[in-house]
Amino acid sequence: MLQFRSHIFCLIMDHLQGMEHEALTNIRESVKNPHLQNLQLNDAQIDAIRENLNDFLLKFETLNFSGASKQIQYILDQPIHIVGFYENIKALRSMIQKELEEQLFMFIPKDDAEWYNKDDIFGMPVSKSFHSAKNDIKESCNCYSTGHYTASVFHLMRVLEHGLGALAKNVGLKFYRQSWGGIIKKIRIKLMKKLQHSTKCLKTLIELSDLSFYRKL
Repeated sequence: MLQFRSHIFCLIMDHLQGMEHEALTNIRESVKNPHLQNLQLNDAQIDAIRENLNDFLLKFETLNFSGASKQIQYILDQPIHIVGFYENIKALRSMIQKELEEQLFMFIPKDDAEWYNKDDIFGMPVSKSFHSAKNDIKESCNCYSTGHYTASVFHLMRVLEHGLGALAKNVGLKFYRQSWGGIIKKIRIKLMKKLQHSTKCLKTLIELSDLSFYRKL
């Protein structure tokens, strides 16, 4: 999914409108004052225009706005003169508006956006201990923030499988994504056997402490 802040569009359109207005003002001034007929932009102005247009080009290429991208490239390939520049910028703004009408944009409310595409949202200890689950953790939050709650639960179940697999491994079992009930039952049996054969020593106390955790299954 492409991400783009809507205010960037507003800033670009405002900037282009400013360029268009400035060029039109210069054209009108040249009409009023015949000695300004050959009025040209200076090098600093042209460099600033090209810098802005190159920045806009990168953004529109990322969004696959092919018409706007081609129009910007066309402007960059031409010598920048006031009259031609005015017409080209006017055409560019029209092209952007047309392509905006053809695009579908989705809005994520601010509260939900706080969950979107976040790293380590379950905390660094989880990220470090279950590195292989990081993608499912992030996707579960992405689905939640965009209202895809069933998909969010799916990814969270995959996250839990990472933890269940680690738990099974810790007691000497292998977990191949069989039913959760089956592997949890095997873990319980394994622990009970381990407790029955253990001797009363410090090791046993540690195992009993572990059991108090495992019994929460």
